[in-house]
Amino acid sequence: MKEDEVVEETESNEEVEVDELNKEAREYSQEYITELISAAKEYLPKTVWDHIHRRAVPKAGGKASGKSKRNAAAERAASADTASVIPEVAAQLEQAQAQQTQKADDPCEVAKQKCESMKAKAAKSAEEEVAKSDVDIKPFVGSRSKLTFVAASPGIIESVRKAALVGPTGKVFNTEYLAPLGLTRDDIAILYLVPKLLKSEDGKIREPTPEEIDEYAPWFSDQWNAVLDTASREATSVALGHTVKKALSKLIDITLPHPNSLGTKRTNQELVRKMGQLKEMIKD
Repeated sequence: MKEDEVVEETESNEEVEVDELNKEAREYSQEYITELISAAKEYLPKTVWDHIHRRAVPKAGGKASGKSKRNAAAERAASADTASVIPEVAAQLEQAQAQQTQKADDPCEVAKQKCESMKAKAAKSAEEEVAKSDVDIKPFVGSRSKLTFVAASPGIIESVRKAALVGPTGKVFNTEYLAPLGLTRDDIAILYLVPKLLKSEDGKIREPTPEEIDEYAPWFSDQWNAVLDTASREATSVALGHTVKKALSKLIDITLPHPNSLGTKRTNQELVRKMGQLKEMIKD
């Protein structure tokens, strides 16, 4: 055989061997990468894993394409290879994927998670806001509490003295509200929806807004329960003004005009009528 023929035959054999090695390398690479990526699925978010799986697994075999049918076929082949190589891992991955899909598709589970997240954020926000705000007046609780009065917010004198219903307002309250019932301060408790002096832009004292009442709602709820535990759960609850009545409609037994609103014939008549009702309520 001529030298040229021998060289040509040798080169041809080498090319065949190289092709076989390349083919074997691609098959090994396909199997190894498929197994590696599938095993990593347990530790990756589903969207990330799907992206890697779609792009990397088909390319390992040298047959990547943009067509969805080929991608789907490659994924099915990869899943089959993984199951045959590491069946325990494949079973765990399938179980984890099924649980994740079930939770993601369950509208009740999604709604529950969103609701819990919103509640936690709202509670944290309310606590932080109240912690930043000043509490001018703490609840007053007499030694023999039979009535619980709730006002919207304190005035200037109350805020300065750090006491509920004092000054001229307190005198009216004592003579027009407590005396006709035969009661003293020892027989009552007093709370504010918002225990802080509130002023408008022009400097005038104002009542709290619904947003401010909501801001202090956790604080008021704690104080309300503490007062009732100290006094009596059977104590009659009295709202001083319609702002309190609107905010605590389910907790209030009767609504009286606020002492600061007295002075008109209509308001005075309303107080006399309501005081008669209140006297009947606490008679026993």
